[in-house]
Amino acid sequence: MSAIRILLDDMAGYAWPDPPGPDDPYLLQIDSDIVIALQEDEDGSHIHICSVPGHITPAGSLDQYAIDGAWATTTYDADTEPGVARTLYVEQLDGRVLLGESWPRALLDKVRLAERLSYFTELTRWWRRMLVPPT
Repeated sequence: MSAIRILLDDMAGYAWPDPPGPDDPYLLQIDSDIVIALQEDEDGSHIHICSVPGHITPAGSLDQYAIDGAWATTTYDADTEPGVARTLYVEQLDGRVLLGESWPRALLDKVRLAERLSYFTELTRWWRRMLVPPT
């Protein structure tokens, strides 16, 4: 049984269903507007939280040459536990923006995971508002 499955079972109070395939993430529907993916490393040492708040709209024809492949930045913030990484990733081909957090499994229990999911939901909504093109 995966670490995520154990945490989700604890949070929900019942046996959480497994994803369709062994390498597929757990997808959580939050309200009607947010989907958060949970996945762990092969060894179960880290749990990754990810969402897609939207797309960046190119400002001009040269934007396709601004980056080679994709763009990403990862931070290790002073306001979070050591070993926690936050990532903002932009795919060049379609401008899709992905938000991610990686947590050492040892730092997540059902209370902390619930807090992170709540925070991540609000962060995704904030980014969604920021990615709406001006009218």
